[in-house]
Amino acid sequence: AIEHPVIGTFIKRMIFEDIIPNIPGELLELENFADEVINRFRNPAIDHQLLSITQTSFPKYNVRVLPSLLAQVEKSGVVPDRLAYSFAALFYFYRGIRFGKEITLKDRQEIIDLLKETWKSGSTQLEMVTICRKIFSAHGLWGYNLSAIANLAERTGYYLYQIDQNGIEESLKEL
Repeated sequence: AIEHPVIGTFIKRMIFEDIIPNIPGELLELENFADEVINRFRNPAIDHQLLSITQTSFPKYNVRVLPSLLAQVEKSGVVPDRLAYSFAALFYFYRGIRFGKEITLKDRQEIIDLLKETWKSGSTQLEMVTICRKIFSAHGLWGYNLSAIANLAERTGYYLYQIDQNGIEESLKEL
């Protein structure tokens, strides 16, 4: 993913433009750490199975992504598009289907059940926004009612619809 021309660029821009600026610490140290992580993911000797990386993604998002989103919204009042997209990709993955086949999700059962049930809500862009609102309002997932953040469900729903209609690679091109 890091070497992919579209996905890798997205990941690096999100790390350096959306996450690092919202982490307390010395900028050069944070950037060096990010470079080390990116290089580790580039290492072909380390076999990173994407399905194993996705295990327990919601707790990982709470620790690794949500603080950056909240900090950026607090600073600017704007939902960062790349972070909204990352939530859309997470939600899309948790529908539990890949290439038309069911995949085994590994997370708390209530998270898996909530997402699978929520995915029955439809496939239009408006329905995707509704899906996002339901997930963001699940206080038990986040410790917050994220649906209260202005435009978060709308931006995430937009990207969720784009992923559903066009796939990850094509939908990332606008970002």
